[in-house]
Amino acid sequence: MVSPALGAAGFVLTGMGAAIQSLYGIAKDLNDYFDELIDKMKASDNLMIERTGRVLEGVKYGFGIGYLSSVIVVAVGQLLLGNQLAAAATVATAAVAANPIAMTCAAFGAIYYGWAALSDEERNDILKRVCDGLQVGAELIKAVIAFVLNSAKDLLNSSILKDLASTVSAAASQFGKTLAEIAHLTKAMMAKASRNAESAAGAPSQPQNAQLGPDRQPTQLLRDLIEADRTSRELPGHTA
Repeated sequence: MVSPALGAAGFVLTGMGAAIQSLYGIAKDLNDYFDELIDKMKASDNLMIERTGRVLEGVKYGFGIGYLSSVIVVAVGQLLLGNQLAAAATVATAAVAANPIAMTCAAFGAIYYGWAALSDEERNDILKRVCDGLQVGAELIKAVIAFVLNSAKDLLNSSILKDLASTVSAAASQFGKTLAEIAHLTKAMMAKASRNAESAAGAPSQPQNAQLGPDRQPTQLLRDLIEADRTSRELPGHTA
């Protein structure tokens, strides 16, 4: 059994931190674990994994709070994916143990696709849960998220985003959610994107939208989301 006392850098491992430790099957110092995980990700030939590793490294060294910055990213992302992070009920433990890199990318991707789509109430609910669960301040959490999103804008391209969308979709399905739900895409939005894509077929090639940040949902990005969620359960029937 993983000991709950393996936190380092002067931080006490809280309930949510222990849930993440259990989720990942971590049996060593959390700083060492995330250092090794980030190094593996940065060394990957897969650009999605490599770029995610670079973002996590930037967060870790940018905030100077050791493993806690990585745990904040994982916690927020997991909640967006639908994982409640209950210490006794980490649904995806086996999947994460088998592929912690994929689930880490999924947590990062869930923040990228989902954070800006939340209502103020939903955002504040996640902030409160992470504040209480990790015993950290809301401003620190918001700063970490802002850093992640700003870094993503500079490091991700359309090909990486498509892989990231598929990774998020696969992870979210373990918790009964779809990527479209995380990104708050409605049936009307998806239908409109499909119509736009059909209208554009055969049209002269246009420069790709250079701004693929989380505050925008260009047609190509919507199409990637549609493709990633193609085999997922039906979207909720609310309208845009």
